[in-house]
Amino acid sequence: MVAKTASHPTTSIAPAKQDRSVETRERLLRAAIACFSERGVGATNTTMISDAAGVTRGAYLHHFKSREMLVAAAVALMVEDAMANIEAGILGLFAPKRPDGLFYTIWKQAYPDTFFAGYEMMLLARHDDHLSREWNYQSKRFAIRRKEVLMQIFPADIAVGQAYPLLEAIADFFRGVKVMEVVRTEAESRAVIDAVAPLFSAELDRISALRTG
Repeated sequence: MVAKTASHPTTSIAPAKQDRSVETRERLLRAAIACFSERGVGATNTTMISDAAGVTRGAYLHHFKSREMLVAAAVALMVEDAMANIEAGILGLFAPKRPDGLFYTIWKQAYPDTFFAGYEMMLLARHDDHLSREWNYQSKRFAIRRKEVLMQIFPADIAVGQAYPLLEAIADFFRGVKVMEVVRTEAESRAVIDAVAPLFSAELDRISALRTG
């Protein structure tokens, strides 16, 4: 059985339980992520986020008492969004027949343009203890969820020892392709993915042959 995650490490900067509007909080977070994507984390201020969300600065401060609290919550929301599609993506990769272009489709879904905001926040975590703990916590949650899905398909030793490292390799490759979009066109990125897809497919097929049932 996959171990459970530890308690959330950033409870000191988590939103207060008495928050009156979950909807407003999420609107602020999505506005923040959009602003981070467009302008960069460092160039985004409270007013920009409040205006983009269509709320007052007072409403912003009601939900987020500090900038670090906002950024940590934005990280958590981005991970939640990613986890929402993780099962379909994994099952698709290990399906008996993968449709043409599947790797590109998954790459587009898993690494949208908001990826750059998350990447910038990850770099900020190198020098921010609160954000570092948040990223570590969310990364562990993400890893556990992927292993849970894999264990629906494979025996535990294969899921953790073979299938999971392959998923990590594919994810690392996808991230690298996304980062290089700074200097490449989308068509060039797709060409890179299509060139490597047969190599990943061969390994996915090998591991898929070990599946249960």
